[in-house]
Amino acid sequence: MPYFSSIPNIFYNFNIAGKPRLLIVKDIALNIRFVKEIMNGIQFYDTYTIQDGETPEFVAEKFYENAPYHWILMLYNQKFDYISDWPKSDRELATYITDVYGEGNEHNQHVIYGNPHYEDSDGNIFFKIDPETGNDISETVPFAVKISNWDYEMRLNEEKRKLKIVDTRIIPKILEEFSAAFEVVNA
Repeated sequence: MPYFSSIPNIFYNFNIAGKPRLLIVKDIALNIRFVKEIMNGIQFYDTYTIQDGETPEFVAEKFYENAPYHWILMLYNQKFDYISDWPKSDRELATYITDVYGEGNEHNQHVIYGNPHYEDSDGNIFFKIDPETGNDISETVPFAVKISNWDYEMRLNEEKRKLKIVDTRIIPKILEEFSAAFEVVNA
């Protein structure tokens, strides 16, 4: 069952080329979410690391033998934007970093909250300010790790690779509940 097939249609008035036009569209204001307690229930999912180039449809086919169930993966993992919530391929990430920071700045120190980005070995962000001058002296801290633009964006992208795979035994129940939820809306 594809996600949008269950969402009811509504009439929506568009202004197209200066002329009003009434069209039938999906009511995207309606949506279904998983109950947080279920999402956090460790017995309901396995973890998977998305490989470079895999799409939600590919992963759904791999685990559920049904590519259209990609919406279950996306909802369960609270990934609502197919582009920004899914990891970029290595090539896409390199292009993105260059586009955001400018060519030649990919390995410059990342700036966070207006200050050079330093972290300790546990990943905690910190700043050390000289009380006399007000200057940032974080680099003098022995455990300081300088974070580059590349490191920062790579870490964010790697976090997006972590995916919870819903146990296949509960897929029929998810489909049943999903369908029932929209039956109430359509009534």
